[in-house]
Amino acid sequence: MYVDQQPRLSFWVTDSQGKPLREHHYAEFSQRRVRNSFGGSEKRYVITTSVVLLGRRIRAEFTLANRRQLRTPILLGRQLLRHRFVVDVSQQNLSRPGNGAQ
Repeated sequence: MYVDQQPRLSFWVTDSQGKPLREHHYAEFSQRRVRNSFGGSEKRYVITTSVVLLGRRIRAEFTLANRRQLRTPILLGRQLLRHRFVVDVSQQNLSRPGNGAQ
């Protein structure tokens, strides 16, 4: 997609059933080779955006991949979590109200 002859990246974020929720547009993006979960290398688009985790707004890089058929729409990487959060793999959904989030 182009706006004023400048390239724009556009993509959809989907819900847990794979239905599109909202289209996003980015003028600032790059591409990078990353290793996928099968050990193969693939080229992906990279964006920087803000996310809110447990009430904290954090700027982070995300690589984009088609996750429509997968259980989770977004994966949080080590770089985003490092020095900010402790991960307890025995717990889940702590960010929901009433589940112990502070």
